[in-house]
Amino acid sequence: MKRKIIFIALTLVILSGCSQKTDNQNNQEKQAVQDSKEPVPADTDKNTNHAGQTGILIQTANVTYFDPNNYKKRTVMVKEGNLVLVINENKDDYHIQLAATELPVLAGHVSKDAVSFDDADIQNATSGLAKNVSVYESPKDKKPKTTGYSSAVLIEGKEGDFFKCSLPGGDEGYIKKDDIEFIVEKAEWTVEMLPPEQ
Repeated sequence: MKRKIIFIALTLVILSGCSQKTDNQNNQEKQAVQDSKEPVPADTDKNTNHAGQTGILIQTANVTYFDPNNYKKRTVMVKEGNLVLVINENKDDYHIQLAATELPVLAGHVSKDAVSFDDADIQNATSGLAKNVSVYESPKDKKPKTTGYSSAVLIEGKEGDFFKCSLPGGDEGYIKKDDIEFIVEKAEWTVEMLPPEQ
C-alpha cells in the first residue's frame, strides 16, 4: 500500500512539473509572437540602401573621382546645397553624380556624412530639374519668354512663387516653384567616363 501511495505521489509530482514546463514554454512562445508584432523602430534609415535616390550635400565636401584620360585620382570641392544622385552605396561613402548643369557631369565619391535625404533639406537645393515649363523674364510678367523648357537649372534665389534660375548657356529666367523638381537624372556622360565617340 505504501508503495502505491509513493508511486502515485511521484507520478503527480512528475506530471505537475511537466505541466509547469509546458506552461512556461507556452508563455515563452506567446511572448515571442508578441515581440514579433511590436512595431519596428522609426529610425531604420541606417539600414536603408540609398542607391538610386536623390539627396543633397548639407556641407561643402570633397568629391573624389578617377580620371580615365590620365589614370589619376582627382578631388574637387563641391558646395553644400547641390543635389546628388546616389549611384552606389559603399560602407563609408556614396558614389554620387551631380545634376547635369554642365558637361561632362561630375560624378565621384563623397563621405556619407555630407549627404542628407531629408525633404526639408532637399527643398533648399541650389539646383533642380525643369521639365516642359514656362520661363519668365521677371516674376511680374504674365507672358513667359519661353515655353516647353526642359533642363537642369541652378537656383540663385526665391522671389514670391518663383525661383530665379541660371539656365544653361548663360541665360537667366524665373520659373514657378511648383515647376521645379528636386531630382537628379542619371547622366549618359560623367567625368569618370571617356568622352563619347563622335
